[in-house]
Amino acid sequence: MTDEELRSLFASLQRENAAVREENAAAHAETRRHFDRVVTETRGHFDAVAEGTRKEIHLVAESVLHLNEKLDRTDERIERGAAETQAMIRVFHG
Repeated sequence: MTDEELRSLFASLQRENAAVREENAAAHAETRRHFDRVVTETRGHFDAVAEGTRKEIHLVAESVLHLNEKLDRTDERIERGAAETQAMIRVFHG
């Protein structure tokens, strides 16, 4: 192979390498745009799910509070009933 043939081959390889680099840069840019879109969509979806979850947790917490109040009232009625029953037993069996 002559020097001229080597130079020509080298120049051809440089052109091919430059073309591959351009294709790679374009593919990288497209991948970055796609990734950014997916991140934005995912973040929006996550925020919506998180907000819904916060609302559901709040509802559960309110329900637990109401149930605790209801249980407290039930406990008070049971304690009053037990005290009244004990008082009646003392009266009759004194």
